[in-house]
Amino acid sequence: AKLRDDAWIGCVWYDMITRKKGGKMYYVLLGWKGRNTLTTQKVIDVLSFQSKKVQFGYPLFKTGKTYKNRILFEYTASATMSLRYEAKEDMIVFDHLSVPAHIQSGEGNMAQFTGPDGTYDALEYKKGKWNLLKDIDIGTNWKPKKVKPVIPVPPEGK
Repeated sequence: AKLRDDAWIGCVWYDMITRKKGGKMYYVLLGWKGRNTLTTQKVIDVLSFQSKKVQFGYPLFKTGKTYKNRILFEYTASATMSLRYEAKEDMIVFDHLSVPAHIQSGEGNMAQFTGPDGTYDALEYKKGKWNLLKDIDIGTNWKPKKVKPVIPVPPEGK
């Protein structure tokens, strides 16, 4: 659903990716939402402005043959899920979530058993849409940025 500024998925937004489509600006947001003691969520949503009003949700995400307004991941609160934007590749990369094989599927919320399985999926930006890529190889040469240490300079004469 498209949501207004008074009814949206509240979470901690930690990254924003700016895109322009058809002369209009869209802001893709990555966020974390603590849900309850059993599960937590990560969110990919779109912020835009309609007639000077904030709107959340816009069908920019192509998964198979359908387009989604936002993507919501729910997984066990005892796990950590990676969801990040990789500017060099122009992709949103995230852990693939699955239920361990020894857990029988059944009624109820399986998200409390869901967690990262060691593989990755991504959304790649092409032709104005974020397209789902399954089981990508992130390789071993993706390295964190090197941070140069700040060395204090003593005042002159000391």
